[in-house]
Amino acid sequence: MQLNHYLNFQGEAEAAFNFYKSVFGGEFSNLTRYGELPAKEGVTLSEADKNLILHVSLPINEFTELMASDTNDQFCAENTLFSKGTNHYISINLNASEQAEVKTLI
Repeated sequence: MQLNHYLNFQGEAEAAFNFYKSVFGGEFSNLTRYGELPAKEGVTLSEADKNLILHVSLPINEFTELMASDTNDQFCAENTLFSKGTNHYISINLNASEQAEVKTLI
């Protein structure tokens, strides 16, 4: 089982993850910027937005990976998964179907 933490930033993801990398060591397993997305009709990104982090991952150990993205009004409208005020998510990745048995959490 792997427990992953997903953080949202408003333009500070790269600085934060460079700091985390200096503390925990290792290398990013993924670093993708918004500018790497294929062009979409009706969507224009400023040069600053193109440089924002779409997704970054930093393995901490075999059981934990920190992940993040930059959010802003264009990418994260109200009432979406990445709306303002929801800046931390936990993802649990299981290795076997028996680990995925549903349990009631109290």
